Amino acid sequence: MRFTRARVSPATIAQARSESVSIAAGYFWYYGGVGTFSPFAAIYYRHLGFEGIQLGLLTAMPAIGIALTGPIWGIFADSFGIHRQILRVVLLIAAVMSLTLSQITSFGPFLLVMALMALALVPVPSLWDSYAVSAVERGGAPYGVLRIFGSAGYTVFVTIMGRLLVGGVSNLIFFAYATSHVIACLVSFRLPPLGDRVSRRFWDGISLVLQKRSFLLVLFTAFLIAIGYSMLGMYLSVHVASLGGSTSVAGIAYAISAMSELPIIGFGSRILRRLGARNVIMVSICMYTVRFALLGFSGSTIGVIAAQTLHGASFGMFLIASVTLAYRLVGRENAATAQAMLAMMGVGLGNIVGSLLGGVMIDLTTTSIMYRCVMLLMIVTMGVFVIGSRLVGRDAFDPDYQSA
Repeated sequence: MRFTRARVSPATIAQARSESVSIAAGYFWYYGGVGTFSPFAAIYYRHLGFEGIQLGLLTAMPAIGIALTGPIWGIFADSFGIHRQILRVVLLIAAVMSLTLSQITSFGPFLLVMALMALALVPVPSLWDSYAVSAVERGGAPYGVLRIFGSAGYTVFVTIMGRLLVGGVSNLIFFAYATSHVIACLVSFRLPPLGDRVSRRFWDGISLVLQKRSFLLVLFTAFLIAIGYSMLGMYLSVHVASLGGSTSVAGIAYAISAMSELPIIGFGSRILRRLGARNVIMVSICMYTVRFALLGFSGSTIGVIAAQTLHGASFGMFLIASVTLAYRLVGRENAATAQAMLAMMGVGLGNIVGSLLGGVMIDLTTTSIMYRCVMLLMIVTMGVFVIGSRLVGRDAFDPDYQSA
């Protein structure tokens, strides 16, 4: 079986390759910024004296923004063909909000500015993904090859920040975060138009997406996985601290997870051709189950490190399958809409539930028990996906594959 791609001219291929360099750079700086901020945010909030439920609200804020406005950003970008303009404006707004957060210490104002920054950043990952998955049609690099630069940026900057904060967390994370947004914004000026304006009613895009039963199953699976993954991403540093580890150990753990993505995402297209999207998602859920078991039942930071080595086989596998399917199942005309809906269900609604639930659980019990509960959730997720994929049909997940 092979993936068929339309024939394109040499000039188009040259342009797509240049575009690929810009997309890769954008991924590097955007996710590099995420590496300077997200792994250390919960510790910083604790440093300011915020309680568990307040941590839950703050860590859930980006997800709330995605859940409320994610599809709207995607529809707006697809309908008016202004993907680049949106990307530039929101990155600059996020940079200003990040610098503002560095000077705030009380919860109310902090929550307000965090909400504004979260709303601004909502469309950024989906827009980068939309560019990446469409570039291959014009002769550019595959999605996995481009996305790997995001993992590399995250690895580099989380390692650096972990070393810089070894003496204690500080507002340096916000200055680094703002800098990454500004550089990513500058990179976006090298991007070409993603597509022409589409003549249609504003909500037609969502209507077309929701007609795909196989994609709806992917959305629901992303939601369940994100509930657990948000608890891992947001509270792993708290878990490390509870085991006697330092911010440097937490930084190493996050860096190891990012490095484990590199081979999976880099060879993503080959993995999908070899296994098929359905099997890739099943492998991902299995690896998540093992990962949370290690976190929940190991009483040392060695168990944390071991769990993080499975990040590529869990997060990376689901990423390459879900993002690719969002494009294949829905089509280029609704690329940003589909990616935004995937983000809404996973990064949005799933993260809201996980962040808030995690914030409550760390006040009521230990992080180890929390991760054991997430392990059980992953087992349920596997059952849901297996049954659902049989109902919609196995072949539905690879509509662009044909017999050679």
